[in-house]
Formats: sequence, C-alpha cells, structure tokens
Amino acid sequence: MDSPPLAIVAMWRGHDLNDATHPPVLLAVEDLIVSYAVSADRRFGRAGDMRAVDGVSFTLGAGEVLALVGESGCGKTTLARGVAGLIRPASGRVLLCGDDVTGFGPGTSAGQRAALQMVFQDPFESLNPRKTVEATLAQPLRLNRIVAPQSRRVEVARLLDLVGLPAAAMQRYPHEFSGGQRQRIGIARALATRPEVLIADEAVSALDISIRAQLLALLRRLQRELRLAILFITHDLGVVRSFADRVIVMYLGQIVEQGPTASLFDAPRHPYTRALLAATPIADPVAARAAKRTLLGGDVPSLRAIPSGCRFHPRCPLAIARCGTEIPQSRSIAPATAVACHLVET
Repeated sequence: MDSPPLAIVAMWRGHDLNDATHPPVLLAVEDLIVSYAVSADRRFGRAGDMRAVDGVSFTLGAGEVLALVGESGCGKTTLARGVAGLIRPASGRVLLCGDDVTGFGPGTSAGQRAALQMVFQDPFESLNPRKTVEATLAQPLRLNRIVAPQSRRVEVARLLDLVGLPAAAMQRYPHEFSGGQRQRIGIARALATRPEVLIADEAVSALDISIRAQLLALLRRLQRELRLAILFITHDLGVVRSFADRVIVMYLGQIVEQGPTASLFDAPRHPYTRALLAATPIADPVAARAAKRTLLGGDVPSLRAIPSGCRFHPRCPLAIARCGTEIPQSRSIAPATAVACHLVET
C-alpha cells in the first residue's frame, strides 16, 4: 500500500506543490509532551514523572530538511521516538498529512505507518544479525504490500541500488558490512515503504568523517530525488549549515529557537544557540581566533530538577533577575523565526 501522494497532501493544505517558499505541511507536532516514570532517590526525592519533551510544536513541509539540534540529553531522541510512535506521548498531537497519528495506535492505517519511517543511530544494533539483507528489506515490502510477491527481489535490488550497494549484497548478513554500508542498508529499509517523511536520528554520528560526508551526500540526493521531508536530529552543528533548510534548537526538553538555517547561523538570537555555534570547530585558525565565544558555566540541569523561570538561566552569561522567575514564551521575531528569551526584542 503506497503512502499518500503529494498531490493529495497539497490539496489537504491548499498549497501549490510548485511553490517552493511554502511547501505543503506533511508533519505537524502540536504541544507534544513525553514523560518517563522515575523512582524516588536520595538526590531528587519522591517518585514522579519526568518530562523529557515538554510542550514541543513544529511543522515539517514536503521536501524540507529540518534539523533538530541540542546537547546530549536535551530530548531530541525522545522527541523523535514520540513522533514516530515508538513512545506513547503523554499529551499533544502528531498530525501526518492532516490525520492524527499520535502514538501510531490501533486506529492508524498501514498507509499512515508507511508514510513515516526512521533511520536509527547505531547501524550495528539496528539490523537483525540473523537475517540476510534480502530478508531485512523484503519484510517491510511484504507487510505493507508495496509490490507483488514475485517482484520483491527486483524491488530489493532497486532499493540497494538507490543507496549505492550492489544487488549481490542481498545474500549477505549484516556482520559482513562496514558501519557505513550497514547504515545504507538501514536507509534502504526505511525507504522500502516509500515514505513521505524520514526521521534520521543521529544517523551519521557513529561514523568517521569521510563516511559521514558520503552518507550526508546520499541523504541529500535521496531527499531531492524522492522529494522526502527529513527530520534530521544531530548534536553536530558542523553538518547542519550545508544540509538543513531550517533549524530547531532544543534545551532541556523545550524549543528555545527556530528559524531558517542561514539566518540562525549568521545571526543567532538565543544565548544558548550562540553558545552551541561558538563550540563548533572552525577550520580557519585566523577566523577561529577572531570569533566571539559565548562560554557556559555549570552543567546541564537534570530533567528531574528543572530550574524555575527560563531553564537556561543558571548557565546563561546574560541572565537577569526576570530570567529566574518568569518562563519566556516563544515569540515570532522574523518570518519563520521564533525565540524564547526575555532579552530578545521583537
């Protein structure tokens, strides 16, 4: 069963597919909250719920690459799993092509499930070592009835070719491939259902630099050729500038800034965004010495002990008294740009 064609998605949103400035929205996340139950301990006291994702909202358009960035532990992977239905959100909604698919429960159709797929971080853990590549790629084809049974082997070969692997690879097992090749197989598996939306959760972070560049080039080519919308999750801002159309910055389970990639990199507004960009290595030593650095003090607070007011204020070098008592609301400061900071004027 094929996923909804883009023409239908465009009709739902009333958009023109030829209008590159306003692509039709395929994925909309509304005020999503994902919590974990935690037990009592000496440091944090009584048991309760820990909000790893706390009221996150964003949209992803057809053919768009949206990067989700932040330090480890900020909630990026939890958000991805909540959107993909691997974790049941406590509240909020996930809309795919206009349909509520929150949690991808029993009411979700096979076509809706097929339309959103995920590539995981670890290529050594995400593939079944007991299955050949052919069996791995044939399984989503069979479950989603993508092609007739007699055409599955041809389709597996096509998927392998799509990610730059030979058809002969289908008879081999995961342990016979390098990490980069395994990730290509993971990408092929995600593409088997012909999705509209692809979530890449730190999909290149476990690979060395040269292989990482090859995988990024592959993802960009697939995104353009297949008109995929990609939610690209990473902690490495070095790969974001040339890869993503828009960027969302998360801190302690919330979005602190979002906007077009070029404007966010050239003129970051939130102090946390500035600090992340300042920590990105600069190849040119002269430019590196001239760059202004925003230094952060302290450690990232625990999600079980969220600071009052702005969550970032204990580490922010620009914090004022208001930051410690009043939660900043996200405000639009420019087209497609929003910041949650008391110090940013509209």
